[in-house]
Amino acid sequence: MNRMRIALLLATLVAFPTAALAYEASVFKGTSAEAVAADLLPHVAAADKTFYSENYLFNCDMEGKARLQIKLGASNVLGKSGSGFADISFAAPGIPAQKLQKTLGPGKWSVSKALPFKFQAAGAELSGDQKSLKLTASTSRARLNVELSAAVPGWKPGDGRLELGDQGYFAITVWPALDVKGTVTDSKNGKSIAVTGRCIFNHAVSTLPPELMPDRWFYFRTEGAGPSLLFQGLLLPEAWGGKAFGWVMAVDRGKIAAAAPRLELTLSDPKARGDVTLPWAILGKDPSTGTECAIKAGKLKKVVDRLRKLPAFEAALVRKFINPVRYLFDAEMECSSTGAKVRASGEYIVETLR
Repeated sequence: MNRMRIALLLATLVAFPTAALAYEASVFKGTSAEAVAADLLPHVAAADKTFYSENYLFNCDMEGKARLQIKLGASNVLGKSGSGFADISFAAPGIPAQKLQKTLGPGKWSVSKALPFKFQAAGAELSGDQKSLKLTASTSRARLNVELSAAVPGWKPGDGRLELGDQGYFAITVWPALDVKGTVTDSKNGKSIAVTGRCIFNHAVSTLPPELMPDRWFYFRTEGAGPSLLFQGLLLPEAWGGKAFGWVMAVDRGKIAAAAPRLELTLSDPKARGDVTLPWAILGKDPSTGTECAIKAGKLKKVVDRLRKLPAFEAALVRKFINPVRYLFDAEMECSSTGAKVRASGEYIVETLR
């Protein structure tokens, strides 16, 4: 499916939303649990849904001049239905930034449907279990070979799912801290350069149509050494209650200091930016775990138009119905739970759809 067809499909679905809605949302309910190896497996039962997409996403902070970012997955709205993709960038001292970015049609990539887990696409391979993963990837200039070990266990917030009746769902399992160790090898001279760092990893799946996607997504993550906080929030569409919920994990001294699966969010300090109003602060409370959190945004450092890569005509067509924009802030976040308190600086992100 080319980009124009995607744009037209998005516009049509937003203009004429699904006729029969259940109007009952289930958001990260149930008891949280540590990740198991099966949480890496793809959601096979959802793979034939029109808006199915599945991502294995790593955000990494590497030591020195090394760089590493990884996104692998599958999508029914990217290329042909049943396509897979690999989007990997890496660098090391003496080796400039390398990028492996390909979309592959059905039959040109693979992911295991039973354990052991293995994802292969465009010469890249990710394999392993909930405790340790291995990634290899190559470009014409260099080869990447790294192992990623969970410094703290992976985790699902509640049942790990946002469900909008029978209309679709979003699911997530997150690993807040993976230690990275490996090499980048220069294919010209054969020299291997050691790289180390730490990654946040999540396995996320969505089958939600565009018109039912939450109006706002909110994120916070710390960078570098020290205590870390990882947060995701969402604002439900008005037809589904219009309330905001989220989850948070705090890691300090190599241990989970707080983990709240269902924060009830209050969006505060609203400020207008053009036609959009953004919360410069978020307060969250999860009575079930006794967790309270607060995010305070500082400087708005970047605005990213998510449609910027589309041709102007296609972007204008889609923008009549949705306007996906990402706002990135410097920010502070603090969470307290059962006597523990974690505070850290990081990046706060607001993603708008409408």
